[in-house]
Formats: sequence, C-alpha cells, structure tokens
Amino acid sequence: MAALIYEISWIRPIQMLLGSTVYTVSIIFACFMLGLGLGSIISTKLLKKIDSYKLLMFIQFCIAITAMLSLMTFNFMPLIYKQLTIFYYNFEIFMPLLFLLVFVIISIPTILMGMTWPVFVDSYKKKDVKTNIGELYSFNNFGAVIGASITSLLLIPFIGVNNAVLFGGVLNLLAFSMLAAFNKKTIILIPFAFLILVGVSTFSNYDVYNIYENGFYRALLFEGEPLFSQKILFHDEGLYATIDVVEEGGEVRSLLINGKGQGGTSVTDMRVNYLLAYLPLLLHDNPSNALIIGLGTGTTAGHLAISLDTSVVEIEPLILDTIEFFSDVNRDVLNNNNIELVFDDGRNYLLKSKENFDIIIPEPSDPWQDFSSSLFSKEFFELSKRHLNENGLFVQWIPVYELSISDFKSFYATFNSVFQNILIFANVRKEERQGPYPTELILVGSDSEFVLENIAKNFYLLDSESREMLSSVILHSSLPKFFESEDAADRIEFLLMFADEDLHGYSDNVQLITDDKPLLEFSVAKNIFRVDREGVVNDLISFIVGDDSE
Repeated sequence: MAALIYEISWIRPIQMLLGSTVYTVSIIFACFMLGLGLGSIISTKLLKKIDSYKLLMFIQFCIAITAMLSLMTFNFMPLIYKQLTIFYYNFEIFMPLLFLLVFVIISIPTILMGMTWPVFVDSYKKKDVKTNIGELYSFNNFGAVIGASITSLLLIPFIGVNNAVLFGGVLNLLAFSMLAAFNKKTIILIPFAFLILVGVSTFSNYDVYNIYENGFYRALLFEGEPLFSQKILFHDEGLYATIDVVEEGGEVRSLLINGKGQGGTSVTDMRVNYLLAYLPLLLHDNPSNALIIGLGTGTTAGHLAISLDTSVVEIEPLILDTIEFFSDVNRDVLNNNNIELVFDDGRNYLLKSKENFDIIIPEPSDPWQDFSSSLFSKEFFELSKRHLNENGLFVQWIPVYELSISDFKSFYATFNSVFQNILIFANVRKEERQGPYPTELILVGSDSEFVLENIAKNFYLLDSESREMLSSVILHSSLPKFFESEDAADRIEFLLMFADEDLHGYSDNVQLITDDKPLLEFSVAKNIFRVDREGVVNDLISFIVGDDSE
C-alpha cells in the first residue's frame, strides 16, 4: 500500500518538472521497476548474512525516512534539469539523462521496496511453499490496489502530495512497529522511530514555484532571469491534476495545469478564447446551444453563454476555485444562468449523452499532454460529430508552434476525414505580430457549407458589450493606422487563412491519428522546441500559391 502511495504521489511533482508527457510517465514507471528489481537482487545477497526478520524491520524504517526525504530532493531537480536542457535537441541523449535524474532521486526508497519481497518470503516460512507464496501475493496485490485507489481518490485531493507521502511513511513505520513489538530488545525503538519521522517531515517538502520556474517549457523558453516578477496566487492538488494560478508583472494571470499554461488574461490567451467563442456565433445561422469540453479560465464559456445555453464538461472540480482570478475576462461565468456545469470526462460524457448541440468546442489543450491527447483522434472527432445538429459547428484550436509539418498534416487529414467543410483562422494578423506568424490556428469544421457573409451580419446582432469586448482584443490598438478605416467584422474575416478547397490534396497519403495510434502524443512531445515555428504555415502557403511565391 505504501509503495503505491509513493509511486503515484511522485508523479505529480515530476510531471510539473518534466512535463505531462507519455515519456515522463514511462520514465517514472521504468525507474520504479528498476529500483524494485535491483532491490530484489541485493536482498537475496544480504539474506545469506543477516537474519530476515531483523532485515525486514530495518528496511521498513529506511523506506519511511528515504521516501519522505525524496520530496526534499525534488527541490534540487530543477537546477539539474535546467543544465540538462542543452541536450534537448538530441532526444536519444536527453531522455536517458532524464531517466538517470529521476532514478537518482527515487532509487534508494525503490531499491528498499524491492528488497522487501524476498525478505518477506524468507521470513514467512511454512511447510506448504505454494500456500506461502500465494498468501503473500494475495495480500501484496490487495495492498497495491488499496494504495493506488486511496492515493488518487482521497489522499492527493484532500491532503496533498506532501501529506500523502507522509501517510505512506506512517504505514511503513507501522509495519516496522509491528515487527519491533514482537521482540523486547527492539520494542524500545518504536517511539524513537516515530520521532525521527516527525523530524524529517518538518523539512521534507517540495518548492512548487522552483519546479514551475525552472521546469519543462519555461526552462527551454526563457534564458536567464524572467522579464517580470512572478508569484503563485493559487496552488492545489486535485483529483486529476495539479492546478496553479500565476501572476506575472502584477497584471497578467495564467492558469497552469500540471505546470503548463492553459489560458489566462494576456492578450494572446484572451484572443484565442474570444475567437473560440465568437467565430461559431458569427458563422452559424441560428445557434441555440453549445457544448464546451473543459472549463479552463471560463473565458470561452462565459462569452458563449451570453448568447446560448452552454453546457461545460470539466473533469477537475478544483478548477472552480480558480475562476474568480479570471473574472475580468470570463464575464462572471459561474453566475450565468445559461451555464450548465457537468463534472465528467469529455469523451465519456459524449458517449453517455443523448443531447445534440449546434456548437462543440474543446477548450485549448496541448496534443502532447498525456491527459488530452485523446481529444485529437479520429474517433473523438467522429463522436463529437454525432452530437452535432444539422449545420452544427465543431471548433478546434491547434498550436502550430508545437507541430512539425508532418504532425500538422496528420492532424489536418484526421480532421478533414470527419468534417467535409473546414475554415482555418489565424489567431492574429501578420501586421500585428513580430516574429513567427501565426502561432495558433483555429479550425471550424462542419458538414454544411459556410456562408462567410454571416460574419458581418451576425457581428452586429451581438449585444453591445460582446462587440466591445471582442473588438478590444481582435481589433487591437497595435494595428497600423491605415487599418482604422476597416469595418470591425471585416477584420475578423481577414483572420481567415484557408478553406478546405484550398488544401485539397495537401495531406494525402499520411497516417491518421487514432485512439490506437496517438501520433501527436509521441511526436509533438519529442519535438516541441525543435520544430520550425513558421514551418507549418509556410508549408500551407507554399502548397497553395507555389514554392516560388513569397
């Protein structure tokens, strides 16, 4: 039970540092299993020299202390990780180095856990060996199931990672105490053991800000000191994810899920959320209801719910505690009577629901994250399509700054295999941005033909506050003066980059993204910082206008 508590608890801070990728989870599991294997080998050697009963007692005490100390050692990982990022561009070197980093941190407690089983078998001797081993396996598996269940469902959500590991340490010390109590010479050690655990627990914890500031993504994006002062306004560990709210420069606030930004109050984030909400409102003839998968900062849902009945499916209840930090941009979303909030996994909700919608929008999530990669598969798009009414729209955000050309081709081919008609919008106009353009795309898919004239007509049917808020972000003051004469709706239409007829044949003969072949989960996680950030858009333009055009 204690071993599974440690393993699951360690995943949270390590994911914040290394990223919520399939590779991170694989590294943690591989290090854990390697430690168990080495421990098993070591213990068989020690059993020839040390009494198994005393060795088992000593092991339980050492597991409790070293597991607690592992939290403290997590604070040294960001510094080492930041130095290792120079090898990021060589995946075959970078991953083994991360494996070594994690293994060094958790090796001692996992090796001790691996020693437990052979020692227990040796000390639990009976005449019937088969019965002996069978009983041990039965109780061991039962403890593992209980440990995994209570850690995920109870310990982390209610008392947090630090206290969950402390709870595991207490279990190991209880095992130590039960063994020590059978011997008059060792029973006196019990109170001293618990005093040591209490002493260790007072300074054994991990620094959330240190891991965030020097961990995955930021360590590779920012060199030297950050441009603005930052502070964590909110931190908590929920049932499914670790949630933070970070403020930068006293102005911009960002929502972090497992250490990765998932929206906020920056102009870039607001622009994406506003476009996700308003593009389908402007394109659809007469929408009446919508479904949003993921609450995020509440911005998309808040703006959409002004006009429509909006259902929001959110898997992590803890998100609700962060919504007030983004009240300036989400239009007080939780107090809108048009909002129906459902706590469930998005795909499971669609599988169970019989309701259809005019608009379906997955809240922006990166395709490389292990908890969101299933929202980019052909099966998910097909499932969503079955819940669209006639003329319904599916709106998908895609971060092209993270995708290689082949990644995007697979994504587009998958999307296009489900939706016959597609419009692709940029998040910004080229005149508004210095550097790579655009960084994000928004795809609107439908089986009905689009009527672009609806954009101008429907824009002026929005309430005045919606038009004003949309204009404040989409029609940004940084536009050159010669654009001031443009109509507001025209500027939104100018964000349209491509339609499906423009890209006919673009992604032929590429592999589709499916549930059993989640290509983006593996390729994007490997190449996030190695891709040409303008590569996808330049390739699209080259396909349409020819390689010789600028």
